[in-house]
Amino acid sequence: MEVRKILLHRAGPSREATAELLLYLADRYQHVKEVIEPALQAGCHVFSDRYHDATLAYQGHARRLGFSLIDQLAEVLAIPMPDLTVVFDLDVELALGRARARDAEGSEIWTRFESEDLDFHQRVREGYRLLAEREPNRVITLDASGSPEEVFEELTNILRERGVIE
Repeated sequence: MEVRKILLHRAGPSREATAELLLYLADRYQHVKEVIEPALQAGCHVFSDRYHDATLAYQGHARRLGFSLIDQLAEVLAIPMPDLTVVFDLDVELALGRARARDAEGSEIWTRFESEDLDFHQRVREGYRLLAEREPNRVITLDASGSPEEVFEELTNILRERGVIE
């Protein structure tokens, strides 16, 4: 958790892209060992709002480190790939506005990623689109421009189609 705080807090020293990647991979690895593996061994479904595909989109594409480096490191670390990733796709300016408004409710500062410029966020969105093209059976793009109820209904339909829920 402390690594995550360091990564997301806007203050502090700048982070070189590869160092940022390694910190995220350390956080992911720890989360796998402490939470994901025990839950899977217990027969549970695991839902996560950010996981390996976020690393690919943010550090791999937006930070321009490339998917292949991250794929190789994930293989070495035995980070399991999710069975399904649902990307909530939304116009970048609208998504960033929502994120900044949400963050402002809890604090007066945006997180490190919300502080990034619009071009960075465009690259993140493009990274997710590339992932969906690369693995169309595993990475599903959901149009998140509707109301929360509409988006939830569409998500529920996807999860039903995949047999995750009844």
